[in-house]
Amino acid sequence: REANAEGFYEIRSREDMEWLADCASKGVTKGKKYKLMNDITDSVRTVIGTKDNPFEGLFRGEGHCVTVAINKPNEANVGVFGVVSSVEKECVLDLSVRGYVNGGTNAGAVCGSLKSKSAIVGCCNAATVRGTNAGGIVGTISDKSTEIKFCVNIGEISGTEKAGGIACWQGKIVSCLSSGYVHSGKFAYGIAGGGNARECVSTGHVKGEEESMMIGPSKVSN
Repeated sequence: REANAEGFYEIRSREDMEWLADCASKGVTKGKKYKLMNDITDSVRTVIGTKDNPFEGLFRGEGHCVTVAINKPNEANVGVFGVVSSVEKECVLDLSVRGYVNGGTNAGAVCGSLKSKSAIVGCCNAATVRGTNAGGIVGTISDKSTEIKFCVNIGEISGTEKAGGIACWQGKIVSCLSSGYVHSGKFAYGIAGGGNARECVSTGHVKGEEESMMIGPSKVSN
């Protein structure tokens, strides 16, 4: 398969998403660029990138939507992207997700676990996300300097341990909105369970059996 004249590999179908997951599993996405050319309504069930072989490229959603039906309740790092560790300044841009994501630890609609210092920008989630730790956009972020910017969650987020409207844990979160229902068996957060949030709004119902707040122990600024 060859890239187009702009250097992007074009993604048009569920089969193309499966091909991209296979590329990630082979460790050949570093420095590569991928572009979603249209909505994908045929439910995607694969996860792109794992702990051992993360997605390491750039993915531009171009405002298109991917419908997912991911049911991996016994697996960690579940979402359209399982684990992202990219050298790109921005790794996933302008992607919308709908359907459902059912994972174990670190479940997120766009990304289960974000391990790079690059940013997720302009993404929207309308999917239901469930997991031990669940986030509307990202499950968990390993680097506090990583940013999630201009993202929106309108989906229902449910975690048996923790749940966050944008992210379950950590990171810099800038100009994001969550209006979805967020609930957890223990800790529920309208935006995130920690990190640094700026110019963010949570309007949805947030319910944690032990704790409920906009953002966990962290810094919040307007």
